[in-house]
Amino acid sequence: MFNKKNYAVKIIVIAVAIIVLAGAYCLALNAFWLMGRGQNKVVQQNSGLVGSGPEYLNQALPQGYTLENYKIMEVLDRSCQNNFECATPGKYLIQSNCPYVSLCLKNKCNVICPGQIQPPVSPDLAAATADWLTYKNENLAFEIKYPAVCQFRKGVSEDAVAAFSCPAAENDNYVVVKNFEVPAGGNFQEVIIKNTIFDGSGKNPDSWDEFSPIKIGENTFYKIKTGRFEGVLSYTYYLLYDNQVLAFSFTSLGVDWTNENLDEEGDVAHMILKQMLSTLKFAK
Repeated sequence: MFNKKNYAVKIIVIAVAIIVLAGAYCLALNAFWLMGRGQNKVVQQNSGLVGSGPEYLNQALPQGYTLENYKIMEVLDRSCQNNFECATPGKYLIQSNCPYVSLCLKNKCNVICPGQIQPPVSPDLAAATADWLTYKNENLAFEIKYPAVCQFRKGVSEDAVAAFSCPAAENDNYVVVKNFEVPAGGNFQEVIIKNTIFDGSGKNPDSWDEFSPIKIGENTFYKIKTGRFEGVLSYTYYLLYDNQVLAFSFTSLGVDWTNENLDEEGDVAHMILKQMLSTLKFAK
């Protein structure tokens, strides 16, 4: 038999439950929004290509990356009040050259590529390079140290400023320095792309997105892998200085290039080049 009293009680209980759940949802949503507002206040301080982000965002990045040096890849046509409103487009998420993230900067969603962390020069490393030889270039007003086991070479290529042959195992691995002038009113990124040629294919990078910023010592370089095939591994690090672009490249021979677990950062020639770059200084 239908009982109107029991039915009314059930309706009231259900209504009260809905109100309680709705209240809890609103409180949680408000807390979430406030947290995003606090995050946004910190991040919005960044306005250029290089900036520093909040600590907890750095902690969410893969190991070896930081927001202290980052590159804005694209300003999306999307307004925002906080970072939670900015989703990273799928075309960036499927790429492996950078752990792209999106930030709310000046109330617009921006896709950025975090910079790579290069460990600071430790006292041990400073001591290890103390007996290195020094190469000075008076015309370009810079100096750089190189290991005593490396030989300074001339005539490696017509456009090389300097070259060093560093023996490793049975092969000589080369570190080559070049420079390119940025014309008045020109774009240094275009100069770098034009002068970057992938080994084997002879092609240039499609865009600036393929370069990664990395701070070594006192300077921020733009890094790109230019080759890994048939036992050869090569990288180039670019540095903008005044109206010049300096290019520091290494070619490592006899590498196990088909090995999926090859430690490219730990390659002997690669490590030598990074140590050399940590000693790079310019005349004041």
